[in-house]
Amino acid sequence: MKKITLKHLSLTYFKGIEHLDIDFKDDVTTISGRNGTGKTTVMDAIIWLLFGKDSLDRKQFNIKTLGENGKVIEKLPHEVSATLDINGEEISLRRCYKEKWQKKRGTATEEFNGHEEERYFNDVPCNTTEWAEKINAIVTEGDFKYITNPSYFPSRKPDDQRKKLCEMAGDMSNEVVAAGNPKFLELLQMLKGKTLDELKREIGSKKKRYKEEAEGLPYRIDECKRSMPKSEDWAQLEKELEEAKNEQDGLDVKSTDILTAYQTANKQRQEKADEISRLEAKKQKRIYDIRQQVSKSYYDKLQEKSDHDSEIRIKEAELDAKKEELDAKKKLLAGYNESIAQLRKEWSEISSRTFEFDPEAFVCPTCKRQLEVDDIEKKHEELEGNFNKQKSTELEANKAKGFKLTEQIAGIKDEIKKMEAEIEALQSEIEKMKAVKFPEITEPDATEAIGKDAEVRGYTEEIESKQQELGGEVSKPDTGAITARQGELREIISSLNLRLSKKAEIENKQKRIEELEDQTLKLNNSIAELEGVEMTIMEFSKARATLIESRVNGMFKLVKFKMFDTQVNGAEVETCVATVNGVPYNDGLNQAAKVNAGVDIINAISEHLGVCAPIVIDNSESINELIPTRSQLIRLVVTNDKQLTIS
Repeated sequence: MKKITLKHLSLTYFKGIEHLDIDFKDDVTTISGRNGTGKTTVMDAIIWLLFGKDSLDRKQFNIKTLGENGKVIEKLPHEVSATLDINGEEISLRRCYKEKWQKKRGTATEEFNGHEEERYFNDVPCNTTEWAEKINAIVTEGDFKYITNPSYFPSRKPDDQRKKLCEMAGDMSNEVVAAGNPKFLELLQMLKGKTLDELKREIGSKKKRYKEEAEGLPYRIDECKRSMPKSEDWAQLEKELEEAKNEQDGLDVKSTDILTAYQTANKQRQEKADEISRLEAKKQKRIYDIRQQVSKSYYDKLQEKSDHDSEIRIKEAELDAKKEELDAKKKLLAGYNESIAQLRKEWSEISSRTFEFDPEAFVCPTCKRQLEVDDIEKKHEELEGNFNKQKSTELEANKAKGFKLTEQIAGIKDEIKKMEAEIEALQSEIEKMKAVKFPEITEPDATEAIGKDAEVRGYTEEIESKQQELGGEVSKPDTGAITARQGELREIISSLNLRLSKKAEIENKQKRIEELEDQTLKLNNSIAELEGVEMTIMEFSKARATLIESRVNGMFKLVKFKMFDTQVNGAEVETCVATVNGVPYNDGLNQAAKVNAGVDIINAISEHLGVCAPIVIDNSESINELIPTRSQLIRLVVTNDKQLTIS
């Protein structure tokens, strides 16, 4: 087992203690003094050195020393250092908390600029991560609390205590609990990858659902019974229904025969009317053909005049298009003429340009002295040559544009002349066509020819004969009495069917009642089976509780833990209550008994972890005798001493 022993502790300006050095004994060290002398500060210093917190698990607490006015004394170093012995190997630890003061450029005074913390492990500086790794290698913060503070474990929540105890006691498998019990072994087969609690919740959910279903079934059965119609003489009703249907069928046949006869007569009359319409159409076709023959010459002359007028309209449209095109050409010619005038103006401007030369402009840019005469003349020749070359180039370009425009103007003028000739020819042609005169014509009368035509007379005589055969309209038969009786029979049949439908409704409701009663029985059987499984789970949990309590309590000499409570219904509920001689830790134990219980718990946890560390026992003056422990003890004792006393 790893044994951690505190050999020496030194405090400098820590929580009001200006300086304190303590050398600890390997077994028991007593720190005594009146309240407020700094006993708790020693505990805070140890925990802050290791984990950066105080004994109340606070990271933010007042480390600095205060002056008489209650204000922080500035620029003091706050430091805690210690020497530990770990299985014979000594290590040194030191943590420093300092203010940072900085003098800004251009000022003579320093300004406060926050805090900094330094940590040294065997005099080697460590950052936060390195320090945590090294301390955790000795003992983790969580384990340190469990094995140094007798009141820490009892102050934890029952669930946290149970978790720690079960971790110490080791795994209690379902197979171990079920061994030798057939009901328990059958229960394990039902788990199939589920936890016992999950199976319990599943069964509870099913049972709740089944009960909810079963609770509603009596109401549904009663509802079926109350809504069931009264029974009637079904045979008599069926006989009346058959008689009504037979009468209805007879009336349907009679009505159909009457309607068929009417439709046949009406069809025959319609066929004769259709024949008359066909003869009338043939007659009108013959009359139309006679009129066409009599008026053929008239229609030919009309067509000739129409064709002549149409040709004139075509020529006039062509003339209008030619005129529009001519106007466009003339506008284009005017534009070209304006461009020629502009080119001539530009030619005159370019031709009139003369080269100008200023000798005074040629001065050395460095010394401001005028250039030599030869240089000036040379420059004069160069500039004049460039000017003449540029002038010639521009004149040539102007001339080329002029030649091109002249050619385009000549082409457009030719096109205009040609189009004017075409327009004149079209106008002359149109005038000649309009001068043509057609004689007045009238449509000839074909009435005499039609009256003399034998085919027309034949159609007229046949139509008159068919019209005599056609006769008057076919009268629609009166079937009102039959229709009225059919309506009465439909109501009678509907009423009988409605009454007979109650027979099927009664049978269906009786069948439904039987189904609901059978469902009720099945649900009650299922609920009983689930309650049996719940009882087995309860017995299994109780057996597990007994085994766990036995294993847990075997780790302690003084303390016994109650791990389960039995409810009124026999169910075992998880709990965690530490007791000494049957007295609960938080309900009846005096301070000495609580401390001894805490030390007993620390001994067991240390044995489980394989590490022991100094146990700090506050208010030790109330304890006459402490149970044995292999851990180093630091006793904090309240006395009347005004200064801390180490012994």
